[in-house]
Amino acid sequence: MTTPTLDDDRMDQVVHDWVRDDDERAPDRTEQVGHIMDRVDATKQRRRFWPINPFGRRAVHSATSADEVVAVATARHTSALTPLRVMTTITLIVLGAAGLVFVSGQVPDEPQSPAALPVDLADEALFERMSTLWAGSATDISTVTDVYAADAVHTVLWQDKVERFSGSDSIGARIAVSADLRGQEPQRTRLQDAASDEHRYLTVSPLPSSTLCVIWIKDELITRHDCILPAASDRVLPIFAPVAADADVKREALETLVVEGWRGDREVFERVISPDIIHKVAYNNHDVTHRGIDLYWSIASQSVVPPKALDPNLDLPAPDGELRWTNFSDVGGGALCTFWAADGQVVRHDCVVPTRSY
Repeated sequence: MTTPTLDDDRMDQVVHDWVRDDDERAPDRTEQVGHIMDRVDATKQRRRFWPINPFGRRAVHSATSADEVVAVATARHTSALTPLRVMTTITLIVLGAAGLVFVSGQVPDEPQSPAALPVDLADEALFERMSTLWAGSATDISTVTDVYAADAVHTVLWQDKVERFSGSDSIGARIAVSADLRGQEPQRTRLQDAASDEHRYLTVSPLPSSTLCVIWIKDELITRHDCILPAASDRVLPIFAPVAADADVKREALETLVVEGWRGDREVFERVISPDIIHKVAYNNHDVTHRGIDLYWSIASQSVVPPKALDPNLDLPAPDGELRWTNFSDVGGGALCTFWAADGQVVRHDCVVPTRSY
C-alpha cells in the first residue's frame, strides 16, 4: 500500500488555511489610524511655562509623512514576512507615526507658576551666618568655612567683566575687601532643588540697585553663589526707583514679543531687540559676549532643546522708563539670567550658567 501525497499547489493551500484558522483577523489600517487619532484628540495637553532661552531652540521637521513611512516600510519587508508579521509590523509603524503627529501637534497651555517652597530651617540658620560674614574688613575669615563649602564657587557677572572665586579661601579673601553688607536683608525665594538635591534660593538685594543672586546649598553649606550686578565693575552701583506699576510698557507684554521673536519671527525679533544688544554669558570656566542683533539672531536660530523655567520671572528695579527682569531656567543645570529693556527694546541679556560649557 502506498501513502497518498499532496502536490505543491495543494500543500500551499493547506498551509495557508491553517495559518488563517490560527491567526486573528488583521485589522483594517484605516480603522486602526482612526481609532488612534480619536484618542489623540481626546487627550488634554499641558504646556510648559515659557522661558526665554539664551542659547537657541530646536526646530524638528518630519522628512516624510505617516503614509509614506508605512508605504516604504511595507514595500521593503512584505515579501519576507508572514501575514501575521506583516500585520504586526504595519500596526507598530502606524502607532509610531501617530505618536510623532501627537508630539508635533501639541499646543502649550497657559503658564503655570510653580508652588512656593518653604524655607528650610537649617538654611535660615546658614543665611544668618552668611549675613554676619559679609562684614567687609571686620569679617573673621576663619568663619568662612562655616558658611561656604571648601570647593564652593562664587561668580559675579558685571556689565563689563566676570569675577570668579573658587574655594572657601578665595571667597574669604574677596569678602575681606568687600563693603559691609550687614543690615541689607534681601528678598529671598526658594527655587526648585537641583538635580543633586541642593537647595536653591533666589535673592534680590534691597534698593537702590537690587543685585540678583542664586545661592546653592548642600549639607548646610553654600556650594554656589552666582550674582548679576547692574553696573560696570569700576562704577558705584546705580540708584534705581521701585518698579512703576503704571509703566507705559509692561514687562509681560515685552516678554510676549521677545518669545515670538525667539520662535523664528524675524520681523518681531527686530522690533523688540535693540540693534546694539549685548548678550553676556558667564560659564564656570569662561565667559562670552555677543554684540549686535545679527549675532544675537544667529544664537536664537541654533538647535538647542528649549529649557524649562524653574521659577516665574520677577520685575527688578531699573532706571526711570526702563525695564529689568529675571529669568531662571534649567539650562546648564540652573542658569540665572536678567533682561534689560529701554525704549521698548531689549538692550542687555546677561546669564550665569553653572556648567563649564553648554
